[in-house]
Amino acid sequence: MILFAMGLSWHWDTQGLGLSIRRYRVMLSKLFAEQGFVEYPTTEPNIGMDPGNILVARIGKRVDQQVVNRFLHRLLHSPQDGINDGV
Repeated sequence: MILFAMGLSWHWDTQGLGLSIRRYRVMLSKLFAEQGFVEYPTTEPNIGMDPGNILVARIGKRVDQQVVNRFLHRLLHSPQDGINDGV
């Protein structure tokens, strides 16, 4: 199983917590890292809209390597890029 989460800064109550967007992002990254999630780069448009946004994922030990490769490829390429490229 692959679990992923998108953190979009415009949903965060940074003022209520007295944190900057950057500090809130770091807090989220650490929180998810404690549960085995890793931050991944992506070209996903919503994530790219603000440097405070974040995408994290946890890839299960039993996930087939081909599925992992396809997931990682899709993080950096739109679904229309090479639909039949075998990835």
